[in-house]
Amino acid sequence: MPKGRGISPKTKQKRGTDRDVPKGPKRTPDEISRDRAEIAKMRLEGLTQAKIAERLASLRDYTLSPQTIAVELKIVREEWLGQSIDNYDQTRLIELSRLDEEEMTTKDAWARSLLPKKKERTRTGTNDGKPFEEFMQESENRDGNPAFLQRLESIRQRRCAILGFNAQQRSENINVAIETLLAAGYTVQIPVQDETP
Repeated sequence: MPKGRGISPKTKQKRGTDRDVPKGPKRTPDEISRDRAEIAKMRLEGLTQAKIAERLASLRDYTLSPQTIAVELKIVREEWLGQSIDNYDQTRLIELSRLDEEEMTTKDAWARSLLPKKKERTRTGTNDGKPFEEFMQESENRDGNPAFLQRLESIRQRRCAILGFNAQQRSENINVAIETLLAAGYTVQIPVQDETP
């Protein structure tokens, strides 16, 4: 036999490859799924491909070669990677939807903080010895609570962080929002924090 033209029968016999072993029936999809779960579990226990093949042979009425175990492990790794990417994307979508809801609630609260504040009171007393009850309603214009603008900016920044935008690409900051309100004719009052202990 010329050199480099395949493996001699003597070498094949020495190696004892599984190519010489007659193949049995193919595994069913259920068997493949069950095998992959077992292979993944054994790999996490730190077993080598050869040891996994041995242990799996003791559990099943068929055997898988170490090469087949390697192929199955590759498939398992790809499935794990796909699941982790799906989980990551799903978690991002959940967090983004929570931010959307929080933003909507905050915008509603901001709009309410711009509405005039109505005060109602009832005054009672006597007039010339006759009791009376007077209903009074007052209205006070408000400029809006800047805490809601700060919260909206925080929501925007968190959304940018989830989406992976860097700091330069983030939306306008609270100072720009306040300047916009001032330019529109609103009066913005920022509450002074009491620093007394």
